[in-house]
Amino acid sequence: HINADEPDILDYDTTFKLPAQDALYKDDPYRASDHDPVIIGLDLCDEIAPEATITLSKTTLWPPNHKYVTVDATVSPSDNLDANPTVTLLAVTSNEPDNGVGDGDQSNDIVIVSDTQFNLRAERAGNGTGRIYTITYQITDSCGNSVPATATVAVPLNKGGKNGEASGADASAIEDTGEVNALFLPMIQN
Repeated sequence: HINADEPDILDYDTTFKLPAQDALYKDDPYRASDHDPVIIGLDLCDEIAPEATITLSKTTLWPPNHKYVTVDATVSPSDNLDANPTVTLLAVTSNEPDNGVGDGDQSNDIVIVSDTQFNLRAERAGNGTGRIYTITYQITDSCGNSVPATATVAVPLNKGGKNGEASGADASAIEDTGEVNALFLPMIQN
């Protein structure tokens, strides 16, 4: 019994039963006619992946002076069941080589300071279309559903807009061949 035993009159009236019948209603956890509730566990999960919005402190690096610029990321995940989906930094990549021809011959263009802070070099190849840094996170809910979320930072090729602003100053103006030339993964410390 889960709760205290009920009086015989409410539980099972054994007043007019033969001894063999009384044995069927013996007060133990294995009697077949027990009316106590059945306790089961419910695993409420869905198949809907979480979503996330990534906001960057900078989306364009200008001028391309080969200096590091600190970029902070704010990741806002949401899910229909899990109030706090897990956010994991997967990688920070670039569509140009780390130390390619025509970019000033500086290496270590990406430095991961933390899961939400990066030092990105304001540098691009002079003979290309501009550089795109891609920051990729994995968002996972408590049911195991996951989805990648990305944000980009651009280093445009030219400055030619009004008042010396960068032209093509967003990642959509830069040709992305899909080729990843520099891949930097977060360092995991035990």
